[in-house]
This record gives sequence, structure tokens and C-alpha cells, in this order.
Amino acid sequence: MKKLCLSLLAISFFMALLCGCIKENAVKPNTNFTSQCKVEVNDMTLTLNVISSSSENVSVEVISPDNMNGLKYERVNSTLYIEYNGLKCTTTDDYLAPFNPFDVLIDTLVSAKTTELSYMCEADECNVYKGRGENGEYTFFVDKSSGDIKKIKSLYADYEFVFT
Repeated sequence: MKKLCLSLLAISFFMALLCGCIKENAVKPNTNFTSQCKVEVNDMTLTLNVISSSSENVSVEVISPDNMNGLKYERVNSTLYIEYNGLKCTTTDDYLAPFNPFDVLIDTLVSAKTTELSYMCEADECNVYKGRGENGEYTFFVDKSSGDIKKIKSLYADYEFVFT
């Protein structure tokens, strides 16, 4: 009986490996970071400073274009803090429209911290993971060696966030 159990366990492990459920060298995404990213919204390219710290704390601040410089969104738990030119607002995180680029980015980062991402495949120098947020699915492109997020592509809103 003991040999049968060990055999079944070994077969299960190898089946999972063949199905892609287990990736031995897949580096998990580093979801606690400070970085800049670019995203195109209509005909405008936004440069954002992103701080993703604890499991429910994400901050996004616009660096360019100049007329939006200083616009800041910070989500702590489900509270959203918005600041621009000295004006401050505090509200809940459902305040933002679902296809707003700030909401998309904050939603994907928070859900990546609080839910398990599914490994999909390797692409160039990245491992690709799939996840699901409140508003839909997204993919993370993660550096194979460091775990740094290189790109997030939203599948429910046509945004691609490229990190530097």
C-alpha cells in the first residue's frame, strides 16, 4: 500500500510538471517595488511613478505630461486618496471608473498581491503570469532572473504598462 501511494504521488507530480502547473525555475513577480512606467491613453503618453508597498497599498503619481504632473492616487486597503495641486479628496476605491488607467493599474497590482497568479509560459527574457482583478484579466511579464515586473497588459481595458 505504501508503494502504491508513493507511486501515485510521483505520477501526480510528473503529470503536474508536464501540464505546466509546476515551473521549477519560474521567478515569482516582485509586487513590492518602486518604479516608473509608461502607458498610452488615447493620444497621450503618461509617465507614472508607481510605489507598490504592502499588500493593500499602491500609489500612482503622474510625472508627465506637465499639465497632469503631481496628480496622485493612493489606495490603502479600500480607501482611495486623490491629490492634485493642493486639493485632496478621500473616498472609496470604487470611485474610479473601471476603465480609468489608474484604476486598472491599482487593481492589477493589488490583486497580484492578494491572489495567486497563474504561470503561463516563457516569452523572451520574461516569465508570463495571468491574473484576475475586480474588472477582468491581465498578464504580467516578469524578468526571469530578478522577478521585476517589466510589463502589465490589461485584457479588459486596452492598456499596456511598461516599467523601467
